[in-house]
Amino acid sequence: LLFDVDHHFSFPDHYFFSERDVQSFLDFLEKNPDFDLVCTEKDAVKLREIQIPEAFENRFFSVGIEVCFLTPIMETYFQKKISDTLIHQQN
Repeated sequence: LLFDVDHHFSFPDHYFFSERDVQSFLDFLEKNPDFDLVCTEKDAVKLREIQIPEAFENRFFSVGIEVCFLTPIMETYFQKKISDTLIHQQN
C-alpha cells in the first residue's frame, strides 16, 4: 500500500474522539476534496461511535498494523521491553 501523507492529526494513545475532533476531520475533508482520512483499526472502532455524515462516510478508511521483526534478537529485545514496562506499571 503506497500513498502520500500530506497532513496528519495526532492524538495520545487510548484517546476518545470528541464531536469537536470529528468536526475538525470533516472540516479538513470539506476543504480538501481530493483527500481521505486513514486511521488505525483501533481508532476506526472509536470513530464508529460518533455519527459521521453520510457525505463523508466513503472518505474514512482504516488500516491494520502488523509488527514484524527482522531478526529473532530484535523480537526478544522487544518482548523484554514490553514485559519490563508492564512490570513497572504494576509497581
